[in-house]
Amino acid sequence: MPILFLNFAYCYLEYYHMKYLKPLIFTLVLLFAFSINIDAQQHLKFMGLPLTGTIDNFQAKLAAKGIYPDRYTNKTTPFGVRCFNGRFTGKQCTFFVYYTNTKKVYRAKAVYNDENEDLVDQFYNSTKEMLQTKYALENSENDTYQNYPAFNVYVTNNEGTSNLGTINLYKTKYNNPYGRDSYSVHVDYTDYINGIDHDSENFDDL
Repeated sequence: MPILFLNFAYCYLEYYHMKYLKPLIFTLVLLFAFSINIDAQQHLKFMGLPLTGTIDNFQAKLAAKGIYPDRYTNKTTPFGVRCFNGRFTGKQCTFFVYYTNTKKVYRAKAVYNDENEDLVDQFYNSTKEMLQTKYALENSENDTYQNYPAFNVYVTNNEGTSNLGTINLYKTKYNNPYGRDSYSVHVDYTDYINGIDHDSENFDDL
C-alpha cells in the first residue's frame, strides 16, 4: 500500500509539474527568442534614426527634423542614393542617404562644405570631439583618407555583444578648375546588417 501510494504521488507530481511547467518553459523560450530577435534587429542610428526601413519612410523622418530633399540634385542622382539639405550639429550640410535595390536604407552621411579650409578643419575637429565623447566606450581609431586625417568608430549594441555599424569621419578636397578649391568633411554612417544586404545584392550580380 505505501508503495502504491508513493507511485501515485510521484505520478501526480510529475503530471502537476508537466501541466504547469510546460507553459512556463514555453513562455520563457518565447521571451528568450524574442529578446534575441530584438537584439538582432538593432541598427546604427543617424541623427537618432535607425538606418533601416524604406527610403521614403526615412525621408519622412528626416523631414520631421527639418531636412528636405534637394529636388534639383535628385533629378540627376542615380538609383540607390537620395540627396537632402538641412542642418547637422548646427551647420548647413548636404545629406546623402543610400538604399538597396529593395529601397532599404543602409547608409547615410552629412557633408559640410566650404572654400575656407580653416572653417572645414574646425568642423572636423569639433565633430571628432563629439564622437569621442558620445562613443567613448566604443572601439575607435585614427586613420587617413586622401592624405587627410580620418577617424573611425565601430559601434556595438548596449551589451557590446554585436556590431551595429561604423561611423567614418574624413575630409576631402575638390580641385575646382577655376582655381577656387573647396573642402568637405564627411560624417558617414553605415549600418552593419543592412550594409551586408547591400553587398549581397552586388555579389548576386556577379
